[in-house]
Amino acid sequence: MSAPDTNVEKEEKRHKPALFGVKGSIVVVLLLFVGWLIWLAVYSTAPEGNNEPQIDDRTGEVEQQDTGAENTERALEQTTQPEE
Repeated sequence: MSAPDTNVEKEEKRHKPALFGVKGSIVVVLLLFVGWLIWLAVYSTAPEGNNEPQIDDRTGEVEQQDTGAENTERALEQTTQPEE
């Protein structure tokens, strides 16, 4: 049940601090969200490439992806083996 005689202006004046707090908290949350999005854009790292296997349209075969691991292993083998 609601009160039979409500004065909206009087109630708005009485609830002004609470309404200000709710609006203020919404503004703070929006600022934090925007700050988080900016932080993600600045400090996130993009993937170095597409690691999903690629399928050749003509043959339907899966193309071999070069992950760089083979080159790194080859370079390590060359540096760790003594030259003769």
